[in-house]
Amino acid sequence: MVIEVRRCRAKDIRAMRGKLRAEDVIEIRRRNGREPYAVLIDSFRRSEVAYVGLIDGEIACAWGVARESILSSAGVIWLLSTAVMERAPVAVARRTRRELQELLKVYPELGNYVDSEYEKCVRWLEWLGFTLEPPEPLGIRGGMFRKFYITRGECPGIIDKTRRERPIRMHSSGTGGDYV
Repeated sequence: MVIEVRRCRAKDIRAMRGKLRAEDVIEIRRRNGREPYAVLIDSFRRSEVAYVGLIDGEIACAWGVARESILSSAGVIWLLSTAVMERAPVAVARRTRRELQELLKVYPELGNYVDSEYEKCVRWLEWLGFTLEPPEPLGIRGGMFRKFYITRGECPGIIDKTRRERPIRMHSSGTGGDYV
């Protein structure tokens, strides 16, 4: 099995149309009621950086980061996946940890919101080391979402030189967002 990561292109986004995992579609609809493909396009277009993860040449997921605002260095991270991601969950998890470390070299803080009922994603985010806040109503139909975030100093392998501390180790144990 070959896992590769490369910059996302518009044709990759088009190739994902109609192939998003059911959990991702539910999360998007609970968050904003929009058509999932439109949210995927918007997330891609707004991102400063966007990537695709492939397993044996097939798109497993796309993710990216947009600036929180033009005055902020914090990033809004998003990820949407296809069923292909389920072929190699352990390998994908390990790779996402490395990719997160790389993003935190550019963005001092990354965050977004995740559907509190998307348990698999919540567990994955916790495993990656994100802090998750208690659920709060955010969706259009009163859906409960959890804010999640991570800072440079909280991710193993990344030391925030401005804090002069050792990084906090991730605990064992999940993405979402209007950037998805």
